Amino acid sequence: MNTGRDNERASERFLFLAIAVIGVVGLGMLIGGGTWLGITIAKVSSSQTVTGVVVDRVEVIRPKDTNDLYAITVRYEVDGKEYRYRPGAMYPAPQVGESVTVRYQADDPSDAMLGGAMSWFGQLTLLAIGLIMTAFAVLFVWIARAQRRQAADDAETEDRIRQYGRRIRATVDFAGHQESGWLLTATYTDPESGARRFVEHRYDGMPDVMPDVGSQVNVLLDPDDPGRYLVDVE
Repeated sequence: MNTGRDNERASERFLFLAIAVIGVVGLGMLIGGGTWLGITIAKVSSSQTVTGVVVDRVEVIRPKDTNDLYAITVRYEVDGKEYRYRPGAMYPAPQVGESVTVRYQADDPSDAMLGGAMSWFGQLTLLAIGLIMTAFAVLFVWIARAQRRQAADDAETEDRIRQYGRRIRATVDFAGHQESGWLLTATYTDPESGARRFVEHRYDGMPDVMPDVGSQVNVLLDPDDPGRYLVDVE
């Protein structure tokens, strides 16, 4: 039973599930923000403006250590009739008595929204967060696929070296644990050039048995590129 490998696979599945959730939520925010932006553009293009006055400002219950949010009430008049508009909670929020621009629909003056930058803040914020989340998920998937392709290429290269590699004997110089993990290093003399060559093998985890320093291990050299090799520690 390979419990460590099973745990690693379970962690990978959980991570991919979490990234998938982030991507779906981000995509939903992009769609929602885009839809909201389109509706706002349509309303702005068909609206008229009037100056309103903030007549009430109430602090909204908020999570700890966040900016103060306020719910305001704006009074404005259209054709001598008074209207009141209450946008959602906002930060920053104008003070009572301040003038603000109000956009309203000519056929229904009670259908209003704040003018200026406040008209676009929520939509653009939603779009920005959705874009970041979606881009993060896409980038993660791209990197994961690239790593899997590299792992497949490495496995193919290892199989080829095991099948066709030139076998030589190397003397173990070091076998033990370092900060980066369990490591074996060895040297051999190239039979063709007479040069001394250095090879190393990094273990995935703690090995059951490690060769003694001074003992010999098999090294398989890639027939196409002697710079690539496989230390046979099995």
